Amino acid sequence: MKDRREYDVRKRLVRQIETIPDATRTSLVASCAAAGLRLALLMAMVWAFVTFQPAQWLLPLLMLGAVPLLRALENLGGHEGGHGNWLRKRPRLNDWFANSLAAWWVVTSAQSFRKKHNEHHHHFGEAADPCFTRFSMFHFAQMKSWRKFLAALKSEYLPYLREYWQIYSPVKLSQILRTLLLHGTVMVIGSQFCAGFWRGWLLLVILPFLLILPVFRMLAESEEHNYDGRDELTDSHNNLGWFSRLYLHPAGDAYHKLHHVQPAIPHHRMRSVHLQLMDMVPEYRDSHAKQSPRS
Repeated sequence: MKDRREYDVRKRLVRQIETIPDATRTSLVASCAAAGLRLALLMAMVWAFVTFQPAQWLLPLLMLGAVPLLRALENLGGHEGGHGNWLRKRPRLNDWFANSLAAWWVVTSAQSFRKKHNEHHHHFGEAADPCFTRFSMFHFAQMKSWRKFLAALKSEYLPYLREYWQIYSPVKLSQILRTLLLHGTVMVIGSQFCAGFWRGWLLLVILPFLLILPVFRMLAESEEHNYDGRDELTDSHNNLGWFSRLYLHPAGDAYHKLHHVQPAIPHHRMRSVHLQLMDMVPEYRDSHAKQSPRS
């Protein structure tokens, strides 16, 4: 009975989405602009740091400032690219743009992300769901407060890091070489115009990517689902607080419940479709009210 009700609600939601003009229409320009803006902001932040040499106590804040930009590149490149949400009718071009402007900068690719992530959608809440496996393995269900999350971080950070890069998003030598080439090119060219640019890039981009971003990725994953066995719609969360939207779930990922209803909605149309569904479908509005604990 529960499965039938979920099926009916999802079917109604999908039908309503189909009535919204251009709800699933991709825009290569919008996606390129979103990724290009993040890369430009990273470069501008490094240039300002090297040029003005702010007080050393500002360095940790600047490193934290790089995290949402890197998170956005992960979402735009791997997640959005993996779903074909850059250029749906031209899959090869979709992957090339998503990779070169976003995914390769953060040691992933649309193709590798797609392979594992599709299992998450096709086998939600089952043993074959890689996100459910990590959710159980790292006790995300117990992280119902900031205090518990920080306590769990001590014991679960390194295992999480190893599982993410070795199993969920397996890194190949070719991906590492591409990433090194991209970052190396930026550091060399940047240093021609701004002395010490390469040092700033290492401090404000590479180090946050390696050491800080995984913490916030882990936190973001703990907010996306509950996996309490009710249904996919109820067990998936929108996280629309300002910190979640801007820092943990940028580039449309904050609308995660909506994404599980229709993965073909691109990041730049998420907010508009969400607001219309809130007006049109009471079940979606009621389900949206059940947010993750820290949202």
